[in-house]
Amino acid sequence: MQWTNKFNLPSPIVKAVQRDTYNPGVSDVSVTRLILPPKVAILQDTCRSKIVEDVADGFFRMLGRCVHKLLEEKDSEAIVEHRLYSSERLQGLIVSGQVDRYEPNTRTIQDYKFTTCYSAQNGAKSEWVAQLNLLALLARENGWPVENLELILLLRDYSKTQGERAPNYPPSPVIRMPVELFSEEKAEWYLNSRLQAYIAARSQMPECSPEERWARPDIYAVLKPGGKRAVRLFESENEALAFAENSGGGFYVQKRPGSSVRCEMYCPVSQFCEQWKMLQSQGDR
Repeated sequence: MQWTNKFNLPSPIVKAVQRDTYNPGVSDVSVTRLILPPKVAILQDTCRSKIVEDVADGFFRMLGRCVHKLLEEKDSEAIVEHRLYSSERLQGLIVSGQVDRYEPNTRTIQDYKFTTCYSAQNGAKSEWVAQLNLLALLARENGWPVENLELILLLRDYSKTQGERAPNYPPSPVIRMPVELFSEEKAEWYLNSRLQAYIAARSQMPECSPEERWARPDIYAVLKPGGKRAVRLFESENEALAFAENSGGGFYVQKRPGSSVRCEMYCPVSQFCEQWKMLQSQGDR
């Protein structure tokens, strides 16, 4: 990876962000890689040395590593920061995954996520659920019985004053969130489907789906003359035009283009993605 420092951050911060102790061990692919869109996973594999990131963009990821390090302290019962491996090759690959914390007494796997209040308000992301269930599958294979899965959300943008004003705001900067435990059959099916997609992508690069791009559709806003806030929002231009016409008084329609949120802001390999370049050239973001 190549780094920039656009905001001239001090050297200790730069070194801390650039330090990466991640080690997938002797596996061919990790759980965190499998839950990614196959195209993103393969581009990360093939373009790793070319990826350019600014130090500021890696800051929260560095803080997350610091939090994990502090939470590694062992106690008499729990197993922490332990990497598990599949006992045999699955479709030719050894799969691994690292468990943040396993509590034998309650047969619970916990996973720490350094995230935002918005994420906590919207429930567990599908990739978080998938990751925990793949870890549970590996745990069972290694002789660890699993009956419960739990996310521990550490909210980096928590505001106590905001919590006093908004009814749906998280009540604490740390949230415990139970996660659905798949049946063993469902977990095995999911693992095999992700392996198939990953292996196929190594031979023929797929396109990312709208869901994988976190695509938001075009929105049509109906506004009053001189107004800045929409009176109503529509996904259909015809419905928006009809509403504006029936409202009278000079109401008009403003198109607000959709976007691919992951590609624009969160994908580390979008700079190498021909699909993203094509979407941008077509104005279809």
